[in-house]
Amino acid sequence: MDRQQYERMTATEMLEYYKNEVFAKMGIEIEGLQNRDADYQKWAKVSVADQMLGMDAQGDFAREHAFCFFDKKLDPIKENPLMQEPQEGLAGWLVEVMRLLAYLLVNDPILHPFDLNWLDSRFDPMGKYGAEQFSPNNRQLIDYLTANIHVGVLVAKMVKEVACIEAASVDSALADFYVFSCRRENVDFTDYYSCYEYLENLRNAIQDVEMHIERGREQGLTMEEIGLVDSLWTEIPHFYHENYVAAAREIWQKVKTTLDRQEDEEDDSHFIDDMVTFSLSVAKKYDVDMALDDEHSLPLAYLKDWLTMQSLKEEDDTENGI
Repeated sequence: MDRQQYERMTATEMLEYYKNEVFAKMGIEIEGLQNRDADYQKWAKVSVADQMLGMDAQGDFAREHAFCFFDKKLDPIKENPLMQEPQEGLAGWLVEVMRLLAYLLVNDPILHPFDLNWLDSRFDPMGKYGAEQFSPNNRQLIDYLTANIHVGVLVAKMVKEVACIEAASVDSALADFYVFSCRRENVDFTDYYSCYEYLENLRNAIQDVEMHIERGREQGLTMEEIGLVDSLWTEIPHFYHENYVAAAREIWQKVKTTLDRQEDEEDDSHFIDDMVTFSLSVAKKYDVDMALDDEHSLPLAYLKDWLTMQSLKEEDDTENGI
């Protein structure tokens, strides 16, 4: 069926087409849904979406149908009668399936967050939170990922994106850890192991990050100092080396004092360069062997990112009167 034929269908015709030409051929019977409670209908919606995603390796079958309802920006196709007003009964349920698929396939929790309550009633309605729902700190969501493996992979990609953003607010090395731990993007939906491996890699990465931060806090390190250790080490270490901890504490005290002083003075345009110079001397003092004076040095790049972030945080706090 071409797109124009698809868009000219009435709601009734659309429903009949899916019942007989799509779902029935997949072995899915949806007629009984109207007499089931809302929680069951949510389960059935996610289950059908999951099965549609699993029809081929890249989810093209599901994508083809979902984007006959929506364009790539998730704007409704106005000619589609199903999108003119809220639909009730099976027609409305069908719209929700396609809407869920569209959001899942876009994988964008920032510009297009969808309400996790669509997946399961255990999740609170989204309200104002949006992308924050997909934080790796949302333990209920992380536990849910394997409930429907194909849907779980696409939700996991959103969790990964939010995890990278949250990690970047600590340090770039931590964000890169998520990127490299979950670098397999083209998961084969027809291969259960491929899907499960992606989910396990993400869950293991989240666990490693949580353990890493907990160990740092146990040593009395602030989040800034943890981020600085990571930057100097260029990855998240399994344990905190004494010389890196000592160097991080001294560098952070200098950075913090300098930023506090700048509140009452004109902005110091040489802040990054001055702090890098100071950090080099501290690294040498504590035998932190990281070649920070090499222009191609990864720890130098991470250090500059970390310093820039501290400077921006200070600007935000000053503007907000903190």
